[in-house]
Amino acid sequence: MRIVPALLVGALVGGPGCFRTHVIPVDELRKLDGLGVPQPPPPPPPPGQKLQRRQYRVLRAADGSVVQFDQGVELFLQSAGGAVGGRFSRILVTDSAFDGVLARGDRPVHVELGSIQYAHAQTLDGLGTAAIVGGGLLIGLAGLYTFALAFNIQPAR
Repeated sequence: MRIVPALLVGALVGGPGCFRTHVIPVDELRKLDGLGVPQPPPPPPPPGQKLQRRQYRVLRAADGSVVQFDQGVELFLQSAGGAVGGRFSRILVTDSAFDGVLARGDRPVHVELGSIQYAHAQTLDGLGTAAIVGGGLLIGLAGLYTFALAFNIQPAR
């Protein structure tokens, strides 16, 4: 009987996880041009709308899903020489090259667009995270209930 909770925990931990990886076609990288570059302040929003403070770009992944890309998303560029990337603080894309600065250490990244086979972005998967946390709580409660039944523990009156 103890094998069932162990299998459930294994399924949750080995499942989709908290992050989701999106394969990004090279053509979509052009939409990232200027991300993180200081911009003039935006005009005030119309009444009733919030001012958006964080820059983000909308990318279309190879599977058709939409990726909201901002400076919190990890991006890796895959070429024949391997993958390079991480979280970028600034990105500039020209007709021939991808230039960026990694958020940690201010390390510059320069890759010729023609050498990039594809890119992949890792985003936080809110639904997967909620499923793992919720499933863990349910398993914990079921374990406590089973423990209480096994030892015939009665609530205090």
